[in-house]
Amino acid sequence: MENKKDYIMRMLQLLFEAILKIEKALDLEDEEGARKQIDFSYQLLGKNRDFFLMSSSEVIITHLSSTHYDLAVFEYVSKLLYYEFSLSKLNEPKYQSLLNAKQLLEYHMNNSM
Repeated sequence: MENKKDYIMRMLQLLFEAILKIEKALDLEDEEGARKQIDFSYQLLGKNRDFFLMSSSEVIITHLSSTHYDLAVFEYVSKLLYYEFSLSKLNEPKYQSLLNAKQLLEYHMNNSM
């Protein structure tokens, strides 16, 4: 049990660090660097970019809930999807990622109180 908790805490730390790197890359207008960090973050969560961009928020919530991640991961994934929205040039996946980001953030807020 302790190993699983340590693993989850380490993964959350890596996600947090990746988000900081994404924000820094975006500030420097380094789109490629931001995308690399986003892809790395998705790998940490056990799925690829397409899963998070093409799936409904319900499917993403089910995946994240089934892996017993801390609720904080929902906020991190919401941020990742928002960054995808910011970087995307395609309309449909772009707006789906924004909708999913909003719904994951709402899920996090509703379940963390």
